[in-house]
Amino acid sequence: MSEDVPGSFVAGYEPYWRRSIEEIEAAIKSSTIVLDTNALVNLYRMAAEGRAEYFAVLSHVSKRLWIPRQVVDEFHKVRLSAVASHISGLKSKSAAVGEAAEKLQAALRDFARLYSLADGRVAEYMKPLDSAISGILDHVKNDVEGFDLEPGRLASHDPIMNRLAEILEGKVGSGIPVADMPDALKEAERRGAEKVPPGYKDWEQKGSDGVGDYLIWREMIEYAKTVKRGVLFVTSDVKDDWFRRQSGFVIGPRPELVKEMREEGDSRYHHLTLAEFLGTASRALGVFVSTNTISRAKELERDRVRTANREELEDRVAAVRHAHADSKKQREIMSGELELIHRRVLEQTYQAKLMKEALTDGKPMTAEEIRIRGVKLDALTQELQADKIERARLRRKLAKQDEEVKMLQESLWGYEASLEELIRGR
Repeated sequence: MSEDVPGSFVAGYEPYWRRSIEEIEAAIKSSTIVLDTNALVNLYRMAAEGRAEYFAVLSHVSKRLWIPRQVVDEFHKVRLSAVASHISGLKSKSAAVGEAAEKLQAALRDFARLYSLADGRVAEYMKPLDSAISGILDHVKNDVEGFDLEPGRLASHDPIMNRLAEILEGKVGSGIPVADMPDALKEAERRGAEKVPPGYKDWEQKGSDGVGDYLIWREMIEYAKTVKRGVLFVTSDVKDDWFRRQSGFVIGPRPELVKEMREEGDSRYHHLTLAEFLGTASRALGVFVSTNTISRAKELERDRVRTANREELEDRVAAVRHAHADSKKQREIMSGELELIHRRVLEQTYQAKLMKEALTDGKPMTAEEIRIRGVKLDALTQELQADKIERARLRRKLAKQDEEVKMLQESLWGYEASLEELIRGR
C-alpha cells in the first residue's frame, strides 16, 4: 500500500483493486521472485513439456529468484508423495473414464433395443460411439502410461531436484535463527488466534503444525530488508489468508500483507498464482509457455482449491459429528435425571397423600403425634414443591437440548451432503 496522500481519494488504497497487466509485467521484470512450496512441487505434476517451459521461465529470472528455507524444508518432505498422489489420481481418473464409457455404451444399447432394432442395426448404431470411445480410452491410457516420473526412481535420481539445485544455487535463505524461533512461533500462534494473515487458515486446521506460511512470510520480510526491491511471491495457495476476494472475484494480495511488507520490509509486494505467473512471464519476458502448460497450472490450482474445500468440509463434518454425539450424550444424562426426579415427585405425592389421610381418618392420636406428623408433612410438601420446580427446570433444559440435537443433526446432514457432492464433482 502506498503512503497516504492528504486530500487524495485513491492514494493509499491501491491494494483494494487489481494491479494492471503493465504493473504485473514490471514486477516480473524487476522484483525478487519468491516461489512457494506448492509452486515448486507442481513441477512433479506436470508433463515433461510443461516442466521444460516452466524451467525456461525460471532460468530467465534466475538472478532474481529467492527461496525461503521453510519452503526448501517443506519441498524435500513432500516431493515424492506429490508424485505418488499425482500418479494415483491419474489412475483413478482413468478408471472413472472407463466406467463412464461402459455406462454410456450400455445406455445406448438399451436405447437401440427400446426401438427393437435388429442386431445388425444395433451394431451399426454403436459403431461410431465405440470408435470414439476407443479413441478416448487409448488417449487417456497413453497419457497415464506416458507420465515419465515414478517415486521409486526419483528417490535415488531426481532430475527435477537437480535442475532446481542448479537454478537456485546460492538463492536459498538461511531460515529464522534458532534463537529467534520461539518468538516467531509465539507470533504465529497470536496471528492464528487473531486471524491475522498469512497462515491463520492453516492454523485453524493444524494448530501448532500450521505455522509454515507465517515462517515463509517472516523470511520474505527479512530478506526484503536486505535487497531493497519489490517482492513477487508465486504460490498456488489461494486461501483467504493470502488473497483478497470481493463479490466472488480475486482482487490480489490481502491489503494487510502489502502494508506489512511496505512498513517492515520497505518493499512493494504482490503475489500471483503459478498459472498467472507463467502466462504473464511468457508475455513480459518473451519466453514461450504453451496454453497447455498454463491450463495445467490452472487445473492444479483448482485441484488445490477442491482439496482445501474438501479438507475444510471434512473437518466441519468431524467437528459437528463430535458435537452432535456430545449433545446426544448430554440429552441422555438430562433425560435420566428428569426420569429420576419425576419418579421422586410421584413417590412424594403418594406419601403426602397417605400422610394427609392419616391425619384425617379419625383415628385417635395424641397432640404430639399430630404435631410430628404435621411437621413431616410440611417438610415433605416443601421437598415436593422444590422437586416439582426442579422437574420443570429440567424439562425446559431438555427441550432446549432437543433443539440443539436437532439443529446439529440438520447441520451434519447438510455438511455430509455438501461433502458427498464435492467428492462426486471431482
